[in-house]
Amino acid sequence: MGKRPSIHEIEQQSGIRCGPDETITEYFRRDEFRAIATEREIAAVRNAILRDQFAQERALNQDEQDAIESFYTKLAEYEPPSNGSDTGIADEGDGDLHQSDSEEPPSTGENTNQETAAESTNTPYSSSEDVLPTLDPVDTDAKGPSSSTRAHNRSRGVAAIRSRYRELKQWALSNPHQTRALLFVLLLLCAVPVGIANASYTPAGAEEQTGAAGTIDTSGTNITFIAAQGTETGFGPGIFAYNDAGELVWSHNQYFRKYFDVDPIGDDKVLFTAQKHRWSNESAGYPWVAAVYNWRTDTLVREFPVPPVTHDVDYLGGETYITANLQSHLRDEHHDDFVHVAQQRGWIPADRQNFSHNLYQLNLSTGTIEWEYRFKEHFPRSAGSGYSKGYTHLNDVDVVDNGTAVLASPRNFDRVVLIDKETKELRWTLGAEDNYDILNEQHNPVLLQLTPPVVVVADSENRRAIEYQRLPNGTWAQTWKFEPLDLAETDGFGTKDLQWPRDADRLPNGNTLITASGAGHVVEVTPDKEVVWSVSEIEKVYEAERLRYGDEPQGPPMTELRDVSLSVEKENTAAEESGGLFSVISEYYTLASWVLPAWVTQSAFYSLHLALILGLIWSRFEWLLRRRTTPL
Repeated sequence: MGKRPSIHEIEQQSGIRCGPDETITEYFRRDEFRAIATEREIAAVRNAILRDQFAQERALNQDEQDAIESFYTKLAEYEPPSNGSDTGIADEGDGDLHQSDSEEPPSTGENTNQETAAESTNTPYSSSEDVLPTLDPVDTDAKGPSSSTRAHNRSRGVAAIRSRYRELKQWALSNPHQTRALLFVLLLLCAVPVGIANASYTPAGAEEQTGAAGTIDTSGTNITFIAAQGTETGFGPGIFAYNDAGELVWSHNQYFRKYFDVDPIGDDKVLFTAQKHRWSNESAGYPWVAAVYNWRTDTLVREFPVPPVTHDVDYLGGETYITANLQSHLRDEHHDDFVHVAQQRGWIPADRQNFSHNLYQLNLSTGTIEWEYRFKEHFPRSAGSGYSKGYTHLNDVDVVDNGTAVLASPRNFDRVVLIDKETKELRWTLGAEDNYDILNEQHNPVLLQLTPPVVVVADSENRRAIEYQRLPNGTWAQTWKFEPLDLAETDGFGTKDLQWPRDADRLPNGNTLITASGAGHVVEVTPDKEVVWSVSEIEKVYEAERLRYGDEPQGPPMTELRDVSLSVEKENTAAEESGGLFSVISEYYTLASWVLPAWVTQSAFYSLHLALILGLIWSRFEWLLRRRTTPL
């Protein structure tokens, strides 16, 4: 590169000091430098210093090298003025404070180096226009590079990127036709995954049904009912029925959105919850309902209102139903709408204003609430996310033990609770708030056995279906779990395809039926974790139930199916695998999928991002090109 310029050396030899607020450009524009060298030589030195300080290691051409060498030759022959009033040199009258070179006592090399380093450090280059601070000498101690060296290396890397960017920009502006062609090809490549995803997507309910309403033959088949929540913008909700060949035989998607619970009642009816129409459609009445539907004749049997976004209603026989109410009047403006409806029907007193975060058993024939459990009367605010942030987010309720107890899933408590109906005391609790080794925002637990208690549950945020058995000392042992890596061992599935499970049922044959809401899959797996049945492309699938087994089948615990060590296992491999950059990117897609069309796969989603970035680059390129060719 030739002789490297140095501001400190120039200051020492010329006696011309750089002012505290003076940039390199301003410094070399002083008249004093014109007495030393030509404009070309001064410019070459200035530019080389700027490149060096910004770590832009670009080789000088021969002309610049010659100009720099000439500048240094002249500088070596230059004698600074004796009076430094114009150049920053002290006056002779300050001799007591500023000794001349001849009056300085001899010093050791160590002191000289310290003084030089201190003077170099104090040299002010503070302008953000074109100067970075001069770096201290590198400490070659075995401890490693100094912080200033690391900062310098980072600056070099950034500067190299900027230099490369400028070179690419210059090439693009000099070759506009080639640039446009390249951008066009890149956009076409981005469009390929999007087009494939759109063309290959077949939403649930769009397939041709294999049987007509009222004539479907279910003998010898495993009809599986699946509730799909759909996206926040209304893509893909409904109730779908599949046979054992994975063929769609019936569907109901006439309501607006957010189908949650689905429970078979007998051989011809299903109970489900959904939002029937938009809130803005006031003439249609209150929108959130529980519906009993005859799927064989495709007719509605009955409807009744439930609190907004209700995830679970269970049929108890006769005209009695139990509901898990997750709503908070502090969080949802539509809470008061349900309170008004319940008051009109006489379900609650006219003076009752708060009807949230509770389990309630309703008899429709008498119009009375026969039993109620209010979580705010039994758990502190700190048990969940606070009253204004969802608190319980109750998503499941099952009446068990011959009607004497209630199994409930307050999701935001990270726990499953068994409540005695008569005393309203807790018989036991599985999990604890924020103890994610046990449960993390679980959904739809099932009690497989009362003594000792055995629970299988969709451990949603831990991305697994898991079974626990309670030990005599009150702790819980993991007796079985199904995780992303277990699903990845099956062809056609990957580790991300067990994303956000929200239902897990143990079937009487010992298999477990699991819904993966984030991936759109329903899988049936054996105790040895082999997938024996599955359906896919169901948008935000919530719950799945088998017709022949009814609601929440209580299949055998894993201790009856295989040898199980009843040790307290706290290892949570699913949670450990979910960390890192790729997990953040995947979570970003999961959140976005709530508002995207159902056909937008993960690859199509990121291709759309790249296409958007390329579009912005193209727009800026056209702007720069026009600015360059249009006279000011």
